[in-house]
Amino acid sequence: MKAVLEFNYPEDEDKLRHALNGTGYYNALLEIENLLKESTSKSPKLKEICGVIDKAKEELICGM
Repeated sequence: MKAVLEFNYPEDEDKLRHALNGTGYYNALLEIENLLKESTSKSPKLKEICGVIDKAKEELICGM
C-alpha cells in the first residue's frame, strides 16, 4: 500500500506540520491518558476528560 499526501506550501503549512508530527501527538495523548488513569480522583470531570481522550484516539485510529 502506498499513500501520497500533497500540501500547498506555504498555505497548508499547519496541515503539513500536523501530518509530520502525528505520531508525537498520539504518543502525548496516550501519556496524558496514563497520567489521568493513575489519579486517585473519582471526579466526574476526570471521567469526562478520559471520554474525550478515548473518542480522540478512536478517531485517530479509525480515521474519523
